[in-house]
Amino acid sequence: MLTRRCAVATYDWSTAAVFPDRLTQTRDRKYRHLAELLLQLYRRGRGRTREQLHRRVRQILDHDPGCPPRRAEAFCKLLDDASKFDRIAQQAAPALRRQVFALAARSHPLAGLDDSAAAGLASSVRQSIARKLGFSAWHEMALRMYADVRERHVLKTFRPEYRTADELLSHYNVAQVQAALFDAELVTVLTSDDLKSLIRAVKLAHLMHRIEREASGRYRVDIDGPASILRRTSRYGAALARIIPTLARCRDWQLSARLRIGRRRSTMQLRLSSDDRLGHSLPTHPEYDSKLESQFAEQWRSRDSRYRLLREADVLTRGQSVFIPDYSAVREDGKRVLLEIVGFWTEDYLRSKSVVMQRFREEPIVWIVRRSNRWVVPSDFSWPVIEFERQIPIDQVFDAVEKLVDA
Repeated sequence: MLTRRCAVATYDWSTAAVFPDRLTQTRDRKYRHLAELLLQLYRRGRGRTREQLHRRVRQILDHDPGCPPRRAEAFCKLLDDASKFDRIAQQAAPALRRQVFALAARSHPLAGLDDSAAAGLASSVRQSIARKLGFSAWHEMALRMYADVRERHVLKTFRPEYRTADELLSHYNVAQVQAALFDAELVTVLTSDDLKSLIRAVKLAHLMHRIEREASGRYRVDIDGPASILRRTSRYGAALARIIPTLARCRDWQLSARLRIGRRRSTMQLRLSSDDRLGHSLPTHPEYDSKLESQFAEQWRSRDSRYRLLREADVLTRGQSVFIPDYSAVREDGKRVLLEIVGFWTEDYLRSKSVVMQRFREEPIVWIVRRSNRWVVPSDFSWPVIEFERQIPIDQVFDAVEKLVDA
């Protein structure tokens, strides 16, 4: 994922519109060839430093005279993210420097000699130190001495995250949209298809959101952005950005984002839709959003049970409100009970969750609530509520499901 320093966008102040940088196959044909050169550079770049690789990236992109410096920085960041640099050399660098400086101190000072004599003696001392420490040449040792400096990190492997140049370019386009959302105050998505895929991504990212069904039958998902809270956090901004690859995979959607730009927090709008054909090549989200849910699913499946555990398989509606429970426990005869896990969230979000419990209180839902959040449960609530601290008590959940399924 990109950082703010790699973000490239065009601002139309007359219409208050933001346009993240995008490379298209028609307008930017040359970039397919340039992207292939970048991939070859990193595939064959083992042993090169980050500084050497980045310098070569800039040289390659210089073939486009209109390439802004931040675009080159963005490609460096994406390629670095798919790379693994030599950590062993980085960890050993401080100790190696101490050894070198200790040996070099014995030849100090070189003052009193003319420039040529000092240069010759210095070269001799360097070679002598390199041999004592097991290196064939000084430049080889010098590379290792400062391997903990970011620019001197040495490339070890390049993962095959981008199989083709088109995939790298698609990843770049998605990443620029993600970076633009770091300034989002509110993101609204309208969709009629793939709602569950979108909501799953939103839940996995632990985003504060609200879902409503509009009169047209489409679903409206409002997501609070990082600029909506008093103290912006890069972690929440990154979490919001992670839903974009999933959204790009969906069909028939529209996104509008209200951004706060600059120190004056000027209001700008970012608009996208499925018609923009925003490409992507990012990996899919993990099956579970936390270790807690992963352990819960493993415990469930390890039991000799008549129930299958399906994730986010049901969409519940009440008027304009929509709710997708975390799990559905389906018995062999087709009868089912829904399960919802309430873990760590903000206080405002927990209040909205309490409203959901009231609104959908007629549904057979087993609520699994962290003990510290027990206050979200209405006092007159009739359905089972299972409390937990660190691990969900699977036996209690099974007992509650058994009681509800034939109720």
